[in-house]
Amino acid sequence: MTAHGLMFHHFHGGGHPVVQGSWSADELGQCIAEHRQRLLLARDFLTLHRAGLLRDEDLVLTFDDGLRSQYDVARPIVEAAGLTAFWFVPTAPLIGIASCLELYRWLRTVAYPSVEAFYEAWQAVIGFSADLAPDDYLAHLSYLTEHDRGYRYWRDEMASPQEYERVMDAMLAPFPPPPRLSLTAHEVRDLLGAGHVIGPHSHSHPTRLDRLTKEQQAIEYVTSTVILEQILGARPVAMSHPCNRVTPHGLAVLRGLGYQLGFSATDTPGDALTMPRRNSAEVRVMVPA
Repeated sequence: MTAHGLMFHHFHGGGHPVVQGSWSADELGQCIAEHRQRLLLARDFLTLHRAGLLRDEDLVLTFDDGLRSQYDVARPIVEAAGLTAFWFVPTAPLIGIASCLELYRWLRTVAYPSVEAFYEAWQAVIGFSADLAPDDYLAHLSYLTEHDRGYRYWRDEMASPQEYERVMDAMLAPFPPPPRLSLTAHEVRDLLGAGHVIGPHSHSHPTRLDRLTKEQQAIEYVTSTVILEQILGARPVAMSHPCNRVTPHGLAVLRGLGYQLGFSATDTPGDALTMPRRNSAEVRVMVPA
């Protein structure tokens, strides 16, 4: 295994509910303790990467999706351990545009009594069985259930973006608005001031960014870069790829914007803009009980 990141998303505790795949503060603390001797500060990881001096054993913490639960639950644990992390944020919520991906995740994992209850309701709406994914679809993600894979297959391979939003918005409509799910610009600046490294995770977090036109891909990257540059006072130089979807054209755009480090969502070694990461769902099995 080459130098890589540990990739985290959702956390529970302190008013944030348990959701599918979420971590507690204690679990994160145990994980950090398990790997403490290998974990670098985010800025040190970036500096060594630039110099070509990262060692195979070097690790760094990364947080995707710009979530409020990360700020409230994970940040105190990270900083108590004397560490900093990369925080990769979709920029639409930073300018007041709600993240549909997070709204729909909240619908799946919080609004219904269980995620399986959501899948039953969703199945009835779309008129398909939730086991519709081919056997090999996302089979490498062992933490996904059959219904998880079916939902993602429908979302990313079968439904148009318009159909996806129509179905999910209709299912969301009967429920009261969720609490704030995403980071604010103030919180992002606060993280920067504490020594963390901030970068974009696209603007709107499309789940199939690779299917956008070249122009649409460029708009995602340029828009997120400009917004973060205005918020942070400096152009970001590190980023991560939403859902691991990236194209040669997208990489060329990122290089043109000056990005020096990009993280993928798999542990397959890549180049400077596709640095490997291990998903927290896989890391979790290494945490002591």
